[in-house]
Amino acid sequence: MTSTRRLQGGFQDGLGCIMTSFSLRECLNYSREHSSPVYMCFLDARQAFARVWHDGLFYKLSSLTSGDDAHTPAIDANSLVAFRDMY
Repeated sequence: MTSTRRLQGGFQDGLGCIMTSFSLRECLNYSREHSSPVYMCFLDARQAFARVWHDGLFYKLSSLTSGDDAHTPAIDANSLVAFRDMY
């Protein structure tokens, strides 16, 4: 990875787990105040990405469909972009 994403606080000077936890808590508080749903996914990719064929993984993720409809992707495009950005 050549650059660190802005939201990867643990990898930037002056930021870390405390700031990332605070940001997460603020997002949760905001969504609770506005009665909006929250979906979270935690991924510890330190070892997983070291041992997997990356292009094949993203191909498989993009080609998955939901069980209800063969034309509906199981993973939406925004989530797929987020996973790609984390890589």
